[in-house]
Amino acid sequence: MTDETSSIIDQNEREYEGLIVSLEANQERLNILICVCDQEKLREEIIDRYSKELEPVIPCYRIDLDQKEPSLRAAIASLVSRKPELLQSKNAVITTTGVEKLHSIEWQREKSELDKFFGYLQWTREGLREFPYSIVLWVTSTVEVNLRKKSPDFWSWRKGVFRFISPPSNFLPCQEFLPILQSFDEITIDKDIPSISKEDLLELIEQIEVNKGKKEPRLASLYASLAKIYNLRLLNLPLSDYRQEQQLAIEYYQKAINLQKELNLELDLVASLNSLAGIYYCLGEYQKAIEFYQQSLAIFQRIRDRWREADSYNNLGNAYRFRGEYQKAIEFYQQSLAIKREIDDIRGVAYCYNNLGNIYNYLGEYQKAIEFHQQSLAIKREISDITGEAYSYLGLGNVYDSLGEYQKAIEFYQKSLEIFQEIGYIIGEPKTLLNLGVTYYKLKHISEAKEAILQARKLFQALGLAGYVQYCDQAIRQL
Repeated sequence: MTDETSSIIDQNEREYEGLIVSLEANQERLNILICVCDQEKLREEIIDRYSKELEPVIPCYRIDLDQKEPSLRAAIASLVSRKPELLQSKNAVITTTGVEKLHSIEWQREKSELDKFFGYLQWTREGLREFPYSIVLWVTSTVEVNLRKKSPDFWSWRKGVFRFISPPSNFLPCQEFLPILQSFDEITIDKDIPSISKEDLLELIEQIEVNKGKKEPRLASLYASLAKIYNLRLLNLPLSDYRQEQQLAIEYYQKAINLQKELNLELDLVASLNSLAGIYYCLGEYQKAIEFYQQSLAIFQRIRDRWREADSYNNLGNAYRFRGEYQKAIEFYQQSLAIKREIDDIRGVAYCYNNLGNIYNYLGEYQKAIEFHQQSLAIKREISDITGEAYSYLGLGNVYDSLGEYQKAIEFYQKSLEIFQEIGYIIGEPKTLLNLGVTYYKLKHISEAKEAILQARKLFQALGLAGYVQYCDQAIRQL
């Protein structure tokens, strides 16, 4: 685990302990606590954790704000009316969510849902006196920016603010959209908001489609941005409905592509084509990925962008490699290599060598694989590409594992692991640990194998990579 990852986990744990102390110490009185979190999964994990820890000593309830009338007091009053035991006890925790779903952008001068929320909140303080409970209000970092400014009276009553760090899964930086959104006279944007949410984008797209029509040129960028949010959510969240999120990302990239083709927006188009191809690649639908990569390649060839033409050949090589069509993959890797040499991209040359080394390992041509990995390693050392060096060691370890020279494989895996741990490269460390564990198992070193695979599993789980976690579980059951 990297120092950065460990630091985040430690900080979140300290924030959680502070939250629990405040909830336990302030019973039978109004206790307003603000929790800040941008990631849905982390937020739900924390709510579930403190609810289980506090009950049955302190009953826990949960409410979601109404989007049209987002009044905290009204939501709590509604809960109390439905739960008569709250009138008897006066000892409870009321968790409030839904703020993250409120729209922050005004359309046609109508007050935004978030501004309504701030307005209600500013005049809520006295109305909350009748509720002697702990109220945990969950907000995003975007909302917190304006909460202090727009609802200062409410803010002054808070007993604590607890900030949980996570990769944002529902937002993109506002500067990505500002030029587009400012070109619409009907839209008003709060300049203090650092990022825009999925919910805001969905609302905006719907409004623009209704008022401007589905051929509005600026929709192409908004479709692609919304698809990007869905795609980023896949990276950050092991979602309960993962497939649905993937389909939404595909749907909006396809909408963007259709409009970009119609409007001849080639540079935007290739970005969308490559992103959509990447999703199909991750899904294992390699033929679809190939189709989109080829469309992208054709554009780069036409506009004579040799750098990205080479990258397209490389992407095609990867797709054919995982289809098991190794000779085709080699052809594309060689085409990429030829261009990388032509444009003097020495780093790109090294990565082409690495890819060729991997594929010759699959083909059982181990000497060729070793030669390519060694050439890659030499360049990476020369240009001080430390991450690339670690991957070359990993590739060499894989080849020697295939040859049955397990001790030599372990030596290369350990060199790779040392670098990944030193530079804090998050995904490289567990992947190397997993390979190391499997090789230990082949040597019948069961305790070392189990230790390495369990370490890998812990890191994969922290990263939310469910597929790798399942693979580790299968490997552990075989030990």
